[in-house]
Amino acid sequence: MFSKSLFGVDFLSKNFGDSHQELNKRLIQDIDTEMSINKSLERSFAKNNCSWQSVENLNKRYDSFYELGEIIKEHSGYNKIDVWANVILKPGGFSRPHTHGPHLNLTGVYYPHDLYDDYDDNEDVVIDGWNKDEGVLVLFDPNSMSRGFNKVQTIKPRESLLVLFPCYVPHMVSPMISNKRRYCISFKLNNKKK
Repeated sequence: MFSKSLFGVDFLSKNFGDSHQELNKRLIQDIDTEMSINKSLERSFAKNNCSWQSVENLNKRYDSFYELGEIIKEHSGYNKIDVWANVILKPGGFSRPHTHGPHLNLTGVYYPHDLYDDYDDNEDVVIDGWNKDEGVLVLFDPNSMSRGFNKVQTIKPRESLLVLFPCYVPHMVSPMISNKRRYCISFKLNNKKK
């Protein structure tokens, strides 16, 4: 795992690279299946007509999500996980700013496909200040918002990238402007292993 302090908070990431290609294909196939049978929930990704968000606990419904959940638990040191999927379907899709709960738990995202083609193969995670690219994960400094200004860091989606951060960190996804589909898998972790 790669560890970096942003805003005085620890962020963890791991790029699984080519070893997850087959899993990523199955994850996308299962997301597409879920989209075809269930309409979007009215949550952070679905506050617009260009995005879709699943129910939680897809790791209890699909083998691919179960496998991913076990991998995330192993690398995070937690033993309980709830997993769901988010898809931006067309230009204008985004996720509004939100958090995932109490201070003691972790949350994060996993990307089953690339949104960009401009990665250095040796980079684990691309973290920038304010990046104006479409579909980036925008992380807000949880302390600066209360002081009236917003410090942000952005992370560019790349296939097989896992990102972990505290549930209380506000985050969003910047709007898409192209016709690319943006797939991501979100999760909440609790019950840290001893």
